[in-house]
Amino acid sequence: MMKKVFAVLIVFAFFIFGTNLISYATEEKISSEILIDGNTGQVLYENNSDKPVHIGSLNKLMTIFIVAEYIESGELSLNDELTAGNNAFNETGAVIWLETGEKMSVSDLLKGIVIGNANDACIVFAEKISGSEKDFVKLMNKKADELGMKNTVFTDCKGTGEGKQYSTAYDISLLSKELIKYDFLIPYMTTYMDELRNGATQLVNINTLVRNYDGILGVKAGYSEKSGYSISAAAKRGDSVFISIIIGCDEKEDCIKKGKNLLDKGFSSYETIRPAVPKELLNGVKVKSGTAKIVLAKPEFLSETTIPIGCSGDIEYEITLPEYIEAPVCKNQKIGEISYYLYDDEIYKTNIIASESVEKMTFFNALLILLKSTISF
Repeated sequence: MMKKVFAVLIVFAFFIFGTNLISYATEEKISSEILIDGNTGQVLYENNSDKPVHIGSLNKLMTIFIVAEYIESGELSLNDELTAGNNAFNETGAVIWLETGEKMSVSDLLKGIVIGNANDACIVFAEKISGSEKDFVKLMNKKADELGMKNTVFTDCKGTGEGKQYSTAYDISLLSKELIKYDFLIPYMTTYMDELRNGATQLVNINTLVRNYDGILGVKAGYSEKSGYSISAAAKRGDSVFISIIIGCDEKEDCIKKGKNLLDKGFSSYETIRPAVPKELLNGVKVKSGTAKIVLAKPEFLSETTIPIGCSGDIEYEITLPEYIEAPVCKNQKIGEISYYLYDDEIYKTNIIASESVEKMTFFNALLILLKSTISF
């Protein structure tokens, strides 16, 4: 018989980390914050964002990310039914009370984790994808390395803290930036209340920003004894996307408020612009011993960058180009660099490349040029 099938799962985010941590991660609670541009990854504000700390159930963001990858690749479907084993049944803390042998859809298991912080649902995914939680954790750490999460180590798939696991606000921002790219996850991450088993199990999201914050995309809130309350929050308005990470609050309401305030700061204080192409580049670069005297140049990329509102007129640039280049010149060949600065801070840098090819002058090429000029004359 199912345990507590009519119980209400109220998510208080009391997901307990173990007492072990790597030697350089202090036992003292540390406040850690960061605000990034969700499109570019540009850091707009930070405080202790590279300090390794306990992150509680924010650990589950990596579990969700891997599940999302498997869904995106077709290896899992939201409608697939997975079977809970004994390990899921024996999980404690935040759970959706899965019975051994109980079948539940991938979609409902995701609800359990994203909305309800369910530890037992994490175990079901870990065993389905990797065969065991131990092997799944290896996959989690591999993905962390691929995402550039250099100060992160996972030891379980649910964030209950068994072993020496830790992360940073910056690393969690990298993971959150990737998570919000999965459109099918947004309805889960922005749901405040839902249910499983035809209403027998109720889910309530600790991240109250999902109820009324304009443009909210998710992502997740959590708790650990070592770090206190934590939140990863993302929102989009127009083309602007911001992600705030707060770790180390004593009170849940304070954590949510700080996450909201950082998002507010993003939308009220920053704008996204695309640097202009300097007129100097239109003059091109002299070519020595080529079939043309000039090769036209352009920036290789001109991606968007985020700056304080009203400062676009203060952007300056520095172009590095040779006096001339030797032929032959290949199209898209790097011939220099351009850096953009705002108040002496470099905000963007890219290569300058040739817009066209220029062949080396040979006797045959010279003869052709002479013939063409004679004919046109």
